[in-house]
Amino acid sequence: MDHIYHSQKLYKNLYLLRKPWEVLIWNVLDFDISDNKVYVKDMKCRREYDCWVCFRSRIHFREAIAAWNGIDSRKGSFEVCLLPTIKRCILPELTNWHFPYIKDSRKIAVKNHKWLLPQEWHSPEIGTMIDPIMLDSALIKELCKDFE
Repeated sequence: MDHIYHSQKLYKNLYLLRKPWEVLIWNVLDFDISDNKVYVKDMKCRREYDCWVCFRSRIHFREAIAAWNGIDSRKGSFEVCLLPTIKRCILPELTNWHFPYIKDSRKIAVKNHKWLLPQEWHSPEIGTMIDPIMLDSALIKELCKDFE
């Protein structure tokens, strides 16, 4: 697991879907903790291909094989979700903190990116798509204190 969800924001989002042809796509922002400091990856908040919520009807999965870890050319198998026609994508505010480099398979790649302290990271989405509480270093450290 490399996501921590803000439960109140997550709960609120689950009521946004109303029709079977809608899909909710959560924003993702990468974080890291190093030397007891919280860092945000210098990037835009992104809409992930694997952070979707949709109605269960008419969904199918198939296996795909591709480079899977973003570090080397090793191939891995993963599932691809085939959705019925999507007529509306709902893009709610940021609901989670993503710590992709906590996974052993990705730790080496943390050095390949530029990291900023949350107060140094700027985005026009802060205050609209990103609640400033999601960038609170003290809160993030408290949530992550039990990580090993």
